[in-house]
Amino acid sequence: MRPVFFLLPILLSTLTLGACGGGGGGGGASYSSAGGDNPQPVVEPPPVDPPVDPPVDPPVDPPVDPPVDPPVDPPVDPPVDPPVDPPVDPPVDPPVDGVIPRPVFESPPNIIVILADDLGYGSLNSYGAYSELIQTPRIDSLAAEGVRFTDAYAPSSICSPTRYGLLMGRYPWRTAKKEDVVQAYDPLWPSTQSISLPKWLKSLGYATATIGKWHLGYGTERHKPDIVQFVNTLMPGPEALGFDYSFNVPHNHGDLFGVYFEDGKVVGYDEQGQLVGLRSTEKKAYGNTHFDVPFLGFDVPQRVDELVTEQITTRAIQWMGQMVEEGDKPFFLYFTPVAVHNPITPSAETSGTSAVGSYGDFIHDLDNSIGRVLDSLDDLGISDNTIVIFTSDNGGAVSSTAGTPQQLAVQNGLAINGSLRGAKLSIWEGGTRVPLLVRIPGAARAKGGRSSDALVNLTDIFATLVDLVGNGTSLSGDVAPDSISFLPAMLNKEGLRTSTVTASSRGILAIRSGDWKWIEGKLPEGSTSIPIRPAPRDEGKPQLYNLADDPRETTDLGAFNPDIVDQLQRELSAIRGYSEPE
Repeated sequence: MRPVFFLLPILLSTLTLGACGGGGGGGGASYSSAGGDNPQPVVEPPPVDPPVDPPVDPPVDPPVDPPVDPPVDPPVDPPVDPPVDPPVDPPVDPPVDGVIPRPVFESPPNIIVILADDLGYGSLNSYGAYSELIQTPRIDSLAAEGVRFTDAYAPSSICSPTRYGLLMGRYPWRTAKKEDVVQAYDPLWPSTQSISLPKWLKSLGYATATIGKWHLGYGTERHKPDIVQFVNTLMPGPEALGFDYSFNVPHNHGDLFGVYFEDGKVVGYDEQGQLVGLRSTEKKAYGNTHFDVPFLGFDVPQRVDELVTEQITTRAIQWMGQMVEEGDKPFFLYFTPVAVHNPITPSAETSGTSAVGSYGDFIHDLDNSIGRVLDSLDDLGISDNTIVIFTSDNGGAVSSTAGTPQQLAVQNGLAINGSLRGAKLSIWEGGTRVPLLVRIPGAARAKGGRSSDALVNLTDIFATLVDLVGNGTSLSGDVAPDSISFLPAMLNKEGLRTSTVTASSRGILAIRSGDWKWIEGKLPEGSTSIPIRPAPRDEGKPQLYNLADDPRETTDLGAFNPDIVDQLQRELSAIRGYSEPE
């Protein structure tokens, strides 16, 4: 460009000499529009005036009108209508925008609620676990044929409170017990006077059973001598909450009991694999538990940890088969596997099958168990009339101790709780956000494979089942006061829940409302004892996070958003205060 600038003065000087001041612009236009062969007329005064008018209009008008109108109009119409309409209808409308018809049951559907133990948010392929590390095809089939919820929360980040919340539809901190879990000799936690989920279903004619881990206590304080020795039938227990049949690991996988309870009686398996009954008063120690305390010394065969998953699954399948054979009632099965709670004890069948060690193998045991249950529904011919709900009681336990199965799994690439902060016991998302897969019969199953970010708490399972099978009835009074149906979200409608409360093992509360999460950061009133499982120290202060922008809870925004903090604290206080403790 530099040579052009140096030539400009010379050109201007030449034009000035030949065309008297402002006529230079007209001379140029006259030259190009006149199209004459002789350039001399440009120098003469007469040709200067006539060319001024013609060149201005023709060059300006034609470029303005033709280039603006034709290029703009044609592209707008054709690209918008034809290309956009065809793709929008097929992929978007049916799975996302289309409202799915509410299921109509010719006969009351069977119900299975599966509550895994300590299964983290990132420990299923349907929630992001790499299939090169672990494989969970049977559990994930529920996602393929149902709805996968991405914002589902356990009421607590530890076992017993979540189990209470699910069965009662009530936040566990509304009771006198506001932290930690039911211990070995504690009495039955839920009030026998309250309406539980199995009680409510029994009132509709359902047969009910709990098979697997119980962890909600037995008896009352006055029954403690019987509980210690287990020489008498343990009442009240599951039957007092509405279960017709119970076959349970009484406390935890690897607990100090080491036996099964069936309908309130201590039982075990003999060498032939047959159940044998109530123990005698003889006391004999069998060694130490996973928690390094002695077994109580029952004179019935102890549970074999590696076989527990297989045995409770078999018992669940047998019970369902019996119900179908009797044929006079729909059934509700509360199935609670011990996997993947410590001790990590995969079966011989799955040992060595994952790429992350025994922890991944134990997840495979869980997947096999769920697969057997689902296969049995097909074999019994009841799959198309059975509601199946799968979830976990809290986030995965992540050990910082070198050499533990969990630590080995993490080192090998398994994100037990996905990318979420925290783990079991904590108030962080990794402790309370859980997988939730729901498959219901009818059109909802046919259009499965959908995800929902509707806010859900596991207390909502109660109201959702009422919505599905209650024949138009609704919850009233103090029945399941913290339960809100998530059926609308399953039918591609707006979710009903706008906020939810979760708790840590220490009873520290947090409220999630929209994208915001407020951690109150204080222990419950009356908390004086040092719990067995202390929560992380950094939970003990007020904190605010925007989970949409910061799902890993890395940046506390409380100091910058006092109005939001005040709003959430008020909402939490209102939720805390609207009903009396049980």
